[in-house]
Amino acid sequence: LDSTATRYLLHRLFVDRHGWFVSGLDNSGDAWNSSSVAVVFRQHAGDDVHSIFEERSQASGFSVRDIAVLAATLESFIHQESLARLKSAYRLTQVPEDGSGSEEQVLLVVETYMLIYVIGSNHTEMSQQRLQVVHAKISELYPNWEETRLWVREVREKVLSGSSGGDRTSLSASIRVVEEIADRYGRWQDRECHEIKDSLVRLEYAQTGRVWLAKFYGSALEGNWQFSESRDYLRQLGALDESDPQRVSVMIPNYVNAPSNCLASSKFYSVCCINECEAILGHLEQQISAPEATPARLAELVAALPSATVPAPRMLPASLMQRLEEIASQHRGRVPLHGRLFMQWLHHAYPRECPYPHLSGTSRPATPEQWSR
Repeated sequence: LDSTATRYLLHRLFVDRHGWFVSGLDNSGDAWNSSSVAVVFRQHAGDDVHSIFEERSQASGFSVRDIAVLAATLESFIHQESLARLKSAYRLTQVPEDGSGSEEQVLLVVETYMLIYVIGSNHTEMSQQRLQVVHAKISELYPNWEETRLWVREVREKVLSGSSGGDRTSLSASIRVVEEIADRYGRWQDRECHEIKDSLVRLEYAQTGRVWLAKFYGSALEGNWQFSESRDYLRQLGALDESDPQRVSVMIPNYVNAPSNCLASSKFYSVCCINECEAILGHLEQQISAPEATPARLAELVAALPSATVPAPRMLPASLMQRLEEIASQHRGRVPLHGRLFMQWLHHAYPRECPYPHLSGTSRPATPEQWSR
């Protein structure tokens, strides 16, 4: 596989397995071929490792074994970072790493690890004073902290269900717990994303996957704390539909999948809302097993494929059928599955699940912190 396909495959792998959006793999508003997959390793492992993978990319491409090595290497980096964050939590709570701490002390360590993780702080720079400030403001910084803290306790109990005594308070036990937390958290926190989506769907205009901007802000005034981003920021995220200047609207899937809804983060990845459209596209990829398909085959598959808000089987509107034929007419009678035009078509077929794909580079999704800078 070439670098573009490898980047796409690894992105899908980490999102599907962990809900991780790895820096350098996610396209972030650009085309998938906008950078090499090897760049990820320059960021995190230095030029030597980068050059090894870049040479392979330029020569013969990546085999399945090569891609497995890439994935394992990234997971190894992430494991090392988790261990370093855990050790920082031991330092900040002043609990010894030798396993002599009590059950409650070690539980405090794990909760401190999670606190640092969800607010995206640099654990190497975190002080006890700063930690106290975060604790005091956590309900403001992360309103779902209490629910998350209870979930962490549940995960720990499941991981250590067969352990007792010192086996529950050892460093190795805590490592197992935080690794399991990292594996599960992305999928667990995605419920919050569905809650945001459901709130927007209740405000939706005529099943278009859009909410009038005035109604969006009106909901914020009524207590939906998420819906308060400025118009300029929404435009930067690619969440605004300004095709009618008199009736500007927020596109539900673009808003839900924006970086503003990302939670935990590390230097390697962010935990963001899982794009429901990727599951739809994944189903089509499995059924077609080719990079392109005829309009008739795609229409057959999509008509039979439900989403969270679109029932099936259904009769596709004539306008969608015509558009599919128009796309095929530009590509020798077949529709490329990974092109912008087909993703645009999927947006209209599943307006609440599939984000509208902007032209590469016309939107620059950024976190609130990046935007403020």
